Amino acid sequence: MRRPRSVPIMLRIVVYAAWLGGFIWLLTEGRYMMYISTYLWPLLAGGGLICLIILLVLGASSELSQKEDESSADLVDIGILLLPLLYFVFGTGDRLGAYAFSRRSVSVVESLYGGDISASSPEFHADTLRTDLYLLLSDYGNSIGRSVEIEGAIMNSDSCIGSNILFRFLIVCCVNDAVPCGIYLQTDSSVSIVDDQWVRVLGIADTIMVDENIYPCIDCTVIECLPEPDCPYMYP
Repeated sequence: MRRPRSVPIMLRIVVYAAWLGGFIWLLTEGRYMMYISTYLWPLLAGGGLICLIILLVLGASSELSQKEDESSADLVDIGILLLPLLYFVFGTGDRLGAYAFSRRSVSVVESLYGGDISASSPEFHADTLRTDLYLLLSDYGNSIGRSVEIEGAIMNSDSCIGSNILFRFLIVCCVNDAVPCGIYLQTDSSVSIVDDQWVRVLGIADTIMVDENIYPCIDCTVIECLPEPDCPYMYP
């Protein structure tokens, strides 16, 4: 068996092995969902496969047994290539919250345009609809009048419509273009919840009209505080 003597090639092997382990970790732990959509997991799998192929090529290279010392440029290159991995492991990053929601939204809650916004029939809402905010708002006309249970974060609002907004972000591609989704909550005036507090809401899907615009809202019967989930985003 040949003895590895080329330090630059051994350093490259270490880097690609670290990246292969990083891709596997991001996929198995689900950490990639904090940055990109769940539909893009093949990109990470492809990156891991490329790293594995490069490792096999470097391991079979005849230059590996040729003595060669590293240069300062090699060490700089290795440090740059490992830097993103260090961020993934040690830097959790700031998650999108109430401040980002207020800045990314043209209107903190989108009004309902057209469609059937009449209340559902009694037999339709005999049971409670447990869903996420994206699915609820996608077909809100068919949910009006129905008991719903939904989770999200709170943003306090000075709007005359309601004091609280339940919001979440939808990641279609990556976190940089996350789409804000929000709905007004009609709650007891004594209820006071700080921004970014996660809650589970149980209530009736309803609407409210302000300035000739119809907005979705939930007439809350129960609000339960929750710890922030490991992954707070939604995916289509």
